[in-house]
Amino acid sequence: MLRSMEEKKRTRSPTKCKPFLLYTNMIPSKKDKILDDIRNDAKIRHAQTFQIKGKQMPTKSPSMTNLSTSLQLPESIPTKTTEAQRLREAVGKKKRQDEEVKTRTAETFQRSQSAKERRVRETIREKAELQHQATVSKAKQEEK
Repeated sequence: MLRSMEEKKRTRSPTKCKPFLLYTNMIPSKKDKILDDIRNDAKIRHAQTFQIKGKQMPTKSPSMTNLSTSLQLPESIPTKTTEAQRLREAVGKKKRQDEEVKTRTAETFQRSQSAKERRVRETIREKAELQHQATVSKAKQEEK
């Protein structure tokens, strides 16, 4: 008998939930709107698949127009960024800047090298022209 009383003490009676009002059941369903969107998308796909060539106005889906208007609103809430995200962005920005500096220095080096080569070619051409003029004048003097 003591044993049965101790077992009763150890075992708890199951808790009974009181009935409550679930507010999510009161939210109106958008089932009709979703079905209309599905039908419209099917019509648009069919029209695009079997499109008659000619002057037709492009059709925009309502979700895209809503998205574009929501992106244009000035009072949109900026996204929150974490410290790690800011650090990643800073590292990426620094990396891009370093790459830009490297490419700029490589471009300036390449330009200076090509300018040097151009000057060398120009001096060689001038010397060759002077040499040619000297040989021509020497040949004329020998003929006389």
